[in-house]
Amino acid sequence: MNKNPFVLTIISFIGTSIILIFITFYLGFTTSGGEQKPLIFVIKTTFLIPLCSLLVLVSCIYRYSKFLLKYWFITFTIIIILSYSTLKLIKIAFPILF
Repeated sequence: MNKNPFVLTIISFIGTSIILIFITFYLGFTTSGGEQKPLIFVIKTTFLIPLCSLLVLVSCIYRYSKFLLKYWFITFTIIIILSYSTLKLIKIAFPILF
């Protein structure tokens, strides 16, 4: 097993991005007369990319505590960046909530 939680975070980021891209293309091909359906889907679900990465990193805190304490500044910086980007994307996707 890999002892680096940052690799798991990057894999989560890339994996979520690939899944959302495939779903967007699928909606583009299967939606009849709804050319804006893929665009609406992208706008409404883009916040899932940093959110999934943030959840993976936070869930790795207890399992990889020695590694994360050693590189606490990098971990803290990544958590702040992912939290800020998730909040901004949620504000864009759901403006009625804010």
